[in-house]
Amino acid sequence: LKLNTASFRSLIPALYNKYPNMDMEATIAAIGSPLQVTISSSGMMAVGTASISFAVIPAAGQLVPNVFVVDIEVLASGTAWVTGTGTSNSVVANLSLVNVSMTLAATTIGPINLQPLQGILNLFTDFFLLPAINKELNKGFVIPVVDGLTFVNPQLSYGDGYLVIDTDVNYKPSLFAEEYAEQHTVTLDLSN
Repeated sequence: LKLNTASFRSLIPALYNKYPNMDMEATIAAIGSPLQVTISSSGMMAVGTASISFAVIPAAGQLVPNVFVVDIEVLASGTAWVTGTGTSNSVVANLSLVNVSMTLAATTIGPINLQPLQGILNLFTDFFLLPAINKELNKGFVIPVVDGLTFVNPQLSYGDGYLVIDTDVNYKPSLFAEEYAEQHTVTLDLSN
């Protein structure tokens, strides 16, 4: 994505007036922990915070950093569930947008009305950011199981700070486990 002050001309007139038709650079950095997930008995909430610093690159060369900086907070609710075939189960999750907010952290070009940028941020979050995160979350986190153990009708529930998997299980030792047990059986004679 190529940024230029001309792209922001109608959104941030002061930027274009001070730096007409100049290339720009945006740097995104996490603020604190990039994603904080809270689990409670009512569900999951995720909060992500980041800072975007915009710099101008004049034709003559020397980068002008931090022309303006915005801080962003994304709040999403989440759901999780168990999926799989019994022998290979995973916990998968999905996030839904609750709110995205933007604040001006710094500026060298005067006050900026963030309302037009807020609309662009909302679209970016809805159509790019959350789908990308959900794609990863839908890959799931594999639940380790004992060989021969399968879950039957697993259900996931939320606690304060944790997830609980309630399930019935079937245990059928694999052929390897049965052969190992037969070869390594110890008989103790305690009759003496």
